[in-house]
Amino acid sequence: MDIINDIREQYNSLTRTQKRIADYILGYTDTACFQTLKDWSRITGVSEATILSFCSRFACQNFLGMKQELQRYIKGWISPNEKLKRGSSQMTLDEPTLQKLMDMEKNNLEKTFSYLNREQFFLFIEELKNADRIHVVGHGISAPVAMQLKNRLQQAGVQVNTAMNILDYYEVIYEIVDSGPDDLFIVISFPNYARQTINLVRYLQSIKAKMVCITDKASSPIAASARATLLCSTESMLFYNSLASAMALINLIASALVLDNKERFARRTARLERVKEAMKETIE
Repeated sequence: MDIINDIREQYNSLTRTQKRIADYILGYTDTACFQTLKDWSRITGVSEATILSFCSRFACQNFLGMKQELQRYIKGWISPNEKLKRGSSQMTLDEPTLQKLMDMEKNNLEKTFSYLNREQFFLFIEELKNADRIHVVGHGISAPVAMQLKNRLQQAGVQVNTAMNILDYYEVIYEIVDSGPDDLFIVISFPNYARQTINLVRYLQSIKAKMVCITDKASSPIAASARATLLCSTESMLFYNSLASAMALINLIASALVLDNKERFARRTARLERVKEAMKETIE
């Protein structure tokens, strides 16, 4: 069963309200397949009963069946390795291709900073400043971004407890169970969105934990649960994601934290120099 093809084939026979649901599914399949019935209702502006009726129109019968079919569909999407294989077979390293690659990276940076939501950015910074402990979470392609963010925050004088890889099961559960009401989780997620990260976000939401996120679009599965969301463009001609804009965004976050409290940064830098000197003498 190809649920997306079925929806497209029946699209013209749908009511105006049903088309709103169909448009959301067709436009945001990778996000919709992980969301709840309430999420769909809120985003589309359609009642839950109407959405259930829409689902029953298709062979999946109910909302859970619809989500399962959508998840099955996206599993068939081109994988990161397959995209790299196809792209490399269709392109050659010449001047025009090099220019296209450079233009895409520049466009990612331009999109990220041209459309940066200032209100969300300053709210993100405030959440970092007010947290007792900070936990940075990443998975797959997001893991090196999480580690870089941890390093930059520490350089900026912010106490970061850990940079967790979501696949490290025991690290994650112990960090969560020992976290307090003033802890903050920074969750980073780019396509393909890892189910483990989505499950973690849902749990954090259920216990009302504080969370901010860095992702690629506002409709990302993790964005709706965050106190503040920063978006960065990650398009790539060969790879599944480009990390250039994410790394640039991290530098911007760290720079803002340094400039926001120069005195704290100066005190910490002085202490750091004393520690380095003491360790140097110990080693010698």
